[in-house]
Amino acid sequence: VDQVPEIAENDYSFMEDPVHMIGATSQWDYKPTGYGTCGGALMITPQKYKKINGYSNKFAGWGLEDENMCIRLGKHFGKTKKLSAKIGRYRALSHSRVKGLDENSQFRENAKNKNDVTSGLTDLSYKVLHGAEYEEGNLSVHRCIVEET
Repeated sequence: VDQVPEIAENDYSFMEDPVHMIGATSQWDYKPTGYGTCGGALMITPQKYKKINGYSNKFAGWGLEDENMCIRLGKHFGKTKKLSAKIGRYRALSHSRVKGLDENSQFRENAKNKNDVTSGLTDLSYKVLHGAEYEEGNLSVHRCIVEET
């Protein structure tokens, strides 16, 4: 987590359609976020996450997975809804930016896969090593430790 909501009205109430929660962030001087990225905070139902086949497995390291998510959402549901800059106001937590993250071979490989909409849940292969379920307020939490197979 590196973005924290600042406005109480942004209470994460259930929304049926996918919504990019960040309308503006201190990271970008509170300028309204554009369409084309879904990074930081995205609300999506499990059913719709499955319909878009989740996140692509073709990304590693840092970069472009959020843009790919927007492409997937757009393919299935049209333009992703966004909270307004007033309600979706977030503060970016302080962390140093690693120089060169978007200038390395892994980022360039991610760029080749930016438009991938086939890889995802359907080609994910893993084994659950440990699992736990518990209640946290109104939420049922399922935590698992997995190993790629």
